[in-house]
Amino acid sequence: MTNNYTEFANPWLDQLINADVLETLPQMPPAWIDAVITDPPYFLDKLDNEWTPERAARRVYKKQTVHNLPPGMKFDPAQGRRFYEWYIEVSRELFRVLKPGGFFFSFSSPRLYHRMACAVEDAGFHIRDCFMWLYTQSQPKAMSLHHFVDRMPVGEAEKAAIKSRLEHWKTPQLKSCFEPILVAQKPRENRAPAFADLLD
Repeated sequence: MTNNYTEFANPWLDQLINADVLETLPQMPPAWIDAVITDPPYFLDKLDNEWTPERAARRVYKKQTVHNLPPGMKFDPAQGRRFYEWYIEVSRELFRVLKPGGFFFSFSSPRLYHRMACAVEDAGFHIRDCFMWLYTQSQPKAMSLHHFVDRMPVGEAEKAAIKSRLEHWKTPQLKSCFEPILVAQKPRENRAPAFADLLD
């Protein structure tokens, strides 16, 4: 007689696995994991005035979790949609491998939290709450307008003149003082009601 726990536990139990999540999760059995905590890549870049579409596409960071994905496009509204499309695939696999009633905690940035929450909910999870990781300090920051000027359809001499006039102008940006953490749960199925269910 085969012991399913032994059969499935050997490849995964007590293992530190360094692999692409969308290649690894499909190999795991369904309804097998108790809880998930993850801090996915945010598709945000740090190129500042060096930003161009080409440099953003080539840029790879030492701390970048998924190296085969681009780090993001500054001020690109499609950035959130690309993140959603990738994260709903991840969320569907996590939904499959989590046990009924299992919790899913996912870190995010304030800028992309709404896309992440929609992907997780659309994958079948119930959104239960949102935790906040509060930083001890926050500060405003800004960058020059040079990267906007570089994209203007004018000659180099005119670009240089515009940059000179706008030398002390900066784009308004804020450094967030918190990191949202989504709290989601796979719906309970065929389980005895827990005390928490009575509070819903």
